[in-house]
Amino acid sequence: MDSSSLLKLLSEEYQERVFDGKIITDVATVSVNPGNWVSICHSLRDDKSLLLHSISNFGAIDFREKLGGYQIVLTVFSHQFNHKITIKTLLPAKEDDSPIVGTISGVWPSAEWFEREMAELFGIIFEGHPDPRHLLLDDDWDEGYPMRRGWSGKDFVVKPEI
Repeated sequence: MDSSSLLKLLSEEYQERVFDGKIITDVATVSVNPGNWVSICHSLRDDKSLLLHSISNFGAIDFREKLGGYQIVLTVFSHQFNHKITIKTLLPAKEDDSPIVGTISGVWPSAEWFEREMAELFGIIFEGHPDPRHLLLDDDWDEGYPMRRGWSGKDFVVKPEI
């Protein structure tokens, strides 16, 4: 299925849960509300016309200044049909600055590692995650979240403007 057909299918079949559908760099891309994140991932994985069984990319972007939160971006693909879909959700920044979303490690087990990385580097809490231990930083790390805009650690040097 080409990107236009995928986008049409997503817009029609999942119209209650997806919005802002568009094609970005030849990939059908949709947004979902954080409350629908886990359920839409389950639905897309189980949809026999899609067979989205593998994660291609899964990460976060600190868009607090631009969009008021952290954007989670997931690209999944089908080996059988050779197509992919990108799903985005925006987690609003909270006063305690600990955005929360459900884990999708029960949908795609490989998501567990990506979620651990995002939790550690962005401070995003993945509710229900089976193994929230640190993945990259020391267990006693207390210098904040290195991938957040404006972070400055002990050894961090800000590049001077030219």
